Amino acid sequence: MSEESSPINEVPRRAPRRRGSLMGPLLLIILGVLILLNNLGVIQTDLWGLIVRLWPLILIAIGIDSIFKREGLVGPTIMIGLGIVFLLSNFDLLAINVWTLVQYLWPVVLIAIGFDIVFGHRSVIGSLIGLLVVLALLVGAIVYLGLDFSRGQVLQGEEIRQELGDAERARVHLSPAVGSLRVEALEEDGALVAGRAATGRGLRLVQNVSQQGDTAVFDLGASGAAFFLPFGAPALEWSLGIAPDVPLDLHAEMGAGEVELDLSGLNVEEVEVDQGVGQVEIIFPAEGEIRAIVDAAIGQTVLVVPEELPVRIEADTAIGNLSVPDGFERDGDAYISPDYDPSRDHLDVDASQAIGQIVVRRR
Repeated sequence: MSEESSPINEVPRRAPRRRGSLMGPLLLIILGVLILLNNLGVIQTDLWGLIVRLWPLILIAIGIDSIFKREGLVGPTIMIGLGIVFLLSNFDLLAINVWTLVQYLWPVVLIAIGFDIVFGHRSVIGSLIGLLVVLALLVGAIVYLGLDFSRGQVLQGEEIRQELGDAERARVHLSPAVGSLRVEALEEDGALVAGRAATGRGLRLVQNVSQQGDTAVFDLGASGAAFFLPFGAPALEWSLGIAPDVPLDLHAEMGAGEVELDLSGLNVEEVEVDQGVGQVEIIFPAEGEIRAIVDAAIGQTVLVVPEELPVRIEADTAIGNLSVPDGFERDGDAYISPDYDPSRDHLDVDASQAIGQIVVRRR
């Protein structure tokens, strides 16, 4: 045998075994426990309504699964933290606005990055210890903030007013970085948009106004480093009214926060919402031919539709669910109310929610 030959007794090295996913089994275990408790009479409530409220467990399961597969601490901490906050909010256990809470707790991500550098990829035990420490800080902060309501005060903000002039139509674009955005109809006073908009440190308001033919174009945004909010910053709230009679196209963008659009007193023709993390609630008017587009990443989308307005909704949820009123019929990827007729007043909705829930309610 030549000296260059491989030793006869050399044992081939085994490739490391890839860890399977825990997410599916965890969700099956949780679902099985809930159904078992319901069958035994321990849970005396609407089981499926309870399951809908428990959707944030999906985020928690994703985080635990990532820890098991040694994918670091930062992503899992964010997913588990968001899951805990959304879960507490769904069961009305938070005495403070959920998005104000997110503004307070972002430094937990920095702590997670530190633990990730030290323990993240070394062992499952080290990752779990780091995760438990970070979650203990998270839970402690939630308890503390829940007892100290005065810190959730809203900034006074800037006065916003833009006259309608001789425009016969309007296109309004609102893009806060974080916080809450509330829109409703103005009383008759000649203004296109009026209200208050608050910004935090490192942010400034940017307004652009123009007129294109008979259409007034109003753009209000926030510019600056929105992520670096100081710990304990007040809630950033925009509260704006829009002229009620002018035909309107409305576009709202939010990175993280809460969007509440009360369109019931507006002559809206098209509304579009782009949301990163948070809750979107849109209350639609009782009449008109309305087109709505909602594109959200993580959170909940609630669409409140008057009984007299026919509606067609096409929804796409990657991890989550869609809830529609009784009587809606399925047509491919869409759900249609029994009285839907595209030749008369109606609402067409195209909604996308990557992780979370889409809810359609009648009023």
